[in-house]
Amino acid sequence: MLRPMALEEIERIPVEARTGPIIVSERTSLLYTQRQFERMWKRVRTEGSCPPNSGATDFTQRRH
Repeated sequence: MLRPMALEEIERIPVEARTGPIIVSERTSLLYTQRQFERMWKRVRTEGSCPPNSGATDFTQRRH
């Protein structure tokens, strides 16, 4: 769940301009760059025994 201040900041961005993940590095407290995120996801995917061609968004689908 997002904190109210984070949600307020996101709401300032037009819906059509909201693309990509919002994932913050625990080490730097900054958003991951594309390259950093890809490296991290590869590690998570490998250690978690996920299929090698799976993307991070493959696991974000809501369950009904």
